[in-house]
Amino acid sequence: MDLRDIEAYLRNFLARVIGAPIVSAPTELPVGSAVAGVLSLQSREAGKAVGGMRAVYQLELLASDAMPDAERRKLYETLASQIIRTELAAERDWLPMLDYQVFLEELNSERLRVRLEVEWDAD
Repeated sequence: MDLRDIEAYLRNFLARVIGAPIVSAPTELPVGSAVAGVLSLQSREAGKAVGGMRAVYQLELLASDAMPDAERRKLYETLASQIIRTELAAERDWLPMLDYQVFLEELNSERLRVRLEVEWDAD
């Protein structure tokens, strides 16, 4: 499996966790979706482990403007909880991870932004 395949699997896994489509570019966002997300690569660098690669991703979730602000914020709080509590480690059969961390960057009535730092096993 190459890194693109692994990142596509990560995107699909997160979409299943939150129950909303996640794409790799804002231009791919589905029209008419109540909630959708964009998972974008922020950086890649040599990892701490020999042969490892550290990648930082940003996951931004956007909900429909038709939803009232209070309802949208509550939805974002629920989704943030699901993402932070999810055990990516359970997917190690499919994802060659050495380590990962999830950070909440922004949560308000307009958007939810989460940073994922993953140490991939490059071998």
